[in-house]
Amino acid sequence: MTSKKTTPLYQAKSIKKYFPVTGGILRRTIGQVKALDGVDLDIYRGETISVIGESGCGKTTLGRMLAVLQKPTDGELTFDFGDGLQDVAHLDRGEELAFRKKVQMIFQDPYTSFNPRQRVGVAMDEVLQVHGVKDPEERFSRIKEACEMVNMRVEYLQRYPHEFSGGQRQRLAIARCLAVKPELIIADEIVSALDVSIQAQIVNLLRKIQKETGLSFVFITHDVAVARYVGHRIAVMYLGSVVEILPAEALPENAEHPYTIALLSAVPDMNLQGKKKQIALQGEVPSPIDAPSGCAFSTRCPYVMDICKTTRPTLRIAADGKAGHQVACHLETPPTGE
Repeated sequence: MTSKKTTPLYQAKSIKKYFPVTGGILRRTIGQVKALDGVDLDIYRGETISVIGESGCGKTTLGRMLAVLQKPTDGELTFDFGDGLQDVAHLDRGEELAFRKKVQMIFQDPYTSFNPRQRVGVAMDEVLQVHGVKDPEERFSRIKEACEMVNMRVEYLQRYPHEFSGGQRQRLAIARCLAVKPELIIADEIVSALDVSIQAQIVNLLRKIQKETGLSFVFITHDVAVARYVGHRIAVMYLGSVVEILPAEALPENAEHPYTIALLSAVPDMNLQGKKKQIALQGEVPSPIDAPSGCAFSTRCPYVMDICKTTRPTLRIAADGKAGHQVACHLETPPTGE
């Protein structure tokens, strides 16, 4: 899959999100959990960027930052409303509602995304009312169109959330977002709780929707194969930072960051004859409360150098020179992973 690079639809620059750690009788702040520690990311119109990494690396926090469900501690979030990039990290209530028409989020558990005491049709209608669609006929028309896009029958709108399977609920969650007519949808682990066959249906549905509407997606997942299949580009996260961004078709051959290579080696391989060697990383993931001063991966990297322990690497053009391939690593020659 490929995507056209122009002016970004959404841009994150040096985004940080710190959560205070309190202790003692007076509950004073004694530290900071650095959930995000300087993330740079560009999202373009009509593309899907997949965000992968271990549990706890900051993927979901990044998604919530992009949806402005939480405010960043530092950094810039800018969105193109049609007349250039504008700050969205410091919106008032009215501006925030306008932003939410452009950016929607789908969560991991579709059941908790709906009020269990409310019919799904009422829940979807309520969203459109909040976004200022006053005409009941227009609201129903939008909901009907969105349901058709996700292959759900309109009569299902009279049911309650518990009457659907997990896959059906996730389709309805997607439909609810589509009814608002956004430009970007952030999908946070939306297939991780589903059966493999249902996962395939959902990701194929997202690809179909993107082809028909030109929507952009941020697809957050821990599944490398799904990330590669659904995404145009892959952003690899480790301990609150993006360590590599590369075209999806460049995986796994052109991965350069030692962490990306190790992550890919852990993916199960069905080829028993020429089975790849798995790279076993030494040590534990550092605490986000006390992260290493240099490269976050320096405590586990088999290629660590002195500079890695003192100087944090920034994203640079990768050695292969491929368009859109960036890596945050001090190594000038990428490891082979063998």
